[in-house]
Amino acid sequence: MHSVPLYIGGRKALMEDHATEGGNNLPHNPQEEPGALAPDEEVISQQTVQFLDDSLLVLLTASDRLYISLPNLCAALTLNARGQLQRIQRTPGLVEGLRLLPARTRGGTQRLNCLWLEKLPAWLSGLHLRGTKQASRAKIKQYRDQGVTEITRLFYAAESPALPMLPIQGTLPFPATETVIESSIETMMTLDPTLTTLPTVTPDQQELRALMTQLPYIPTSESLVTTSYQEDRAIREATLARKVEWEEEPEFQRMRYIASNKLHVYFGDPDHPLELNEALERIRSLGESTILTARILLGLWNIRRCERQLAKDGSAAIRVDEILEWRGVQKHSRTYSLSEKRFSDGFQWKHKQQVFLDVKLLEHCYLRGHHTVIVRGRAQRFRINGPYLRVTSVEKVKTGEQSEIVGYFIAPGAWINTYEEHGNIFFAEIDRRVFQLNPQNDQLALRIALFLTEHWRQHARTGQYAHPMVMRDLLTASMIPIDTRHLTNRFVPRVEAALMKLLEQGVVGEVSLLTPIDKQKAHWGRDWLASEWRILPPSSLISRYLDSIQSELPEGRRRRTSY
Repeated sequence: MHSVPLYIGGRKALMEDHATEGGNNLPHNPQEEPGALAPDEEVISQQTVQFLDDSLLVLLTASDRLYISLPNLCAALTLNARGQLQRIQRTPGLVEGLRLLPARTRGGTQRLNCLWLEKLPAWLSGLHLRGTKQASRAKIKQYRDQGVTEITRLFYAAESPALPMLPIQGTLPFPATETVIESSIETMMTLDPTLTTLPTVTPDQQELRALMTQLPYIPTSESLVTTSYQEDRAIREATLARKVEWEEEPEFQRMRYIASNKLHVYFGDPDHPLELNEALERIRSLGESTILTARILLGLWNIRRCERQLAKDGSAAIRVDEILEWRGVQKHSRTYSLSEKRFSDGFQWKHKQQVFLDVKLLEHCYLRGHHTVIVRGRAQRFRINGPYLRVTSVEKVKTGEQSEIVGYFIAPGAWINTYEEHGNIFFAEIDRRVFQLNPQNDQLALRIALFLTEHWRQHARTGQYAHPMVMRDLLTASMIPIDTRHLTNRFVPRVEAALMKLLEQGVVGEVSLLTPIDKQKAHWGRDWLASEWRILPPSSLISRYLDSIQSELPEGRRRRTSY
């Protein structure tokens, strides 16, 4: 087997054979095993929904995708299940949505062939209906046209039966094959009744709306400078943690997450905790999108908080579409019948709903514990107890008695006061391309990048960016669970590909493996986890941090630091 030592500097590409424990040196591709359980697919909930008088088993996985039992579907549509399974397995566009998932049945847990709900229209469109009765054709058409939207709605209604559903505003302006709204959006939106009722227009609301109209166009800068305090780290870890890592406090019956810096994160006011089932439902909705929204909100707050025309009482005005622009979400466009030009009609409703959900989740994140602040050269500990963000929504009336949130006034919670009172300022620069990484397809790269922005900021004053990092420590700090069962044949290639993506996009400046690994020996994955790496920021970021820190020092103490 040929192996090239991994030393990546500048733009040099990673070239390395990946050996497995069993001797197969090809990287694993889960799509090459039709119906196989993907490494990250874990069923976290299931519901039986009634659609067109059919009972359908629907499963929600940890990747926030809904899958529907293929045997159920075939029985409902009087199709041959074995034949349809074989057709899906030999169709490239469909097999990627096929999974063999564990489901609870009357006979115990069984593994069922399930189809990603988003693939339902494509699967039904490919059916040969010659000789099919008219009634069956009509039913198949209903499944094809309404199935994704209606089954999704029914699933989340069953998940939270006590909460009213937010009605979908007309026909969804996006293809049925796109990813559905991330988990629990519709049920979570009911936390904010102003989305479905006519708000009372108070003088304060009128003033906030007026301020919102003065916002400048969305900046095209390549990076965003956002808060990087102990509280920000705790929220990042809590939103990316596996749900089993949240624990119940037996004495108080409330859920909490203990971050690596010992700050406690709660969902909802700890003094008036949510019911456990409700708290777990909210916790399950946290994820990459939530922390990206948090970073964007506090970055825009940092830009505008001192501009009187863009802020009020320390809170900065932020539009919903600005968040989507920073995330790299494309606006919806369409071609009208008499013109070949495409016209944009704004961001899709599902993307706006994701922002509404993320902000609502962040608004309900509470922090308790102590943080350390340097006061006159000495470290002092201050107690914190309060929300992570202060949020005020700004709405506009759409039609009739409906309104829609168009923006927010955002500020950090009171926890930031002790830092600023004593001149402890910690802001990190995040490359715009980090915000635009796909939370599902680029999950590992995104998690590593978010950690590295904090890590580099911590070392900005000393300039010790080149200090080696142990791979196991890097993964732990990035909130990436280690897949020990498929370590060398799946997990290692995925992590190294994520690092390469960050290098190729210029998010990192250099990635170097400092300890050689013999991948020909058995169980080399342990050596890989213990290996030391050097991951440097781009030279442009190093220069900006240096200039910023040097400008804070008295003239006599300024010096050039060797990096």
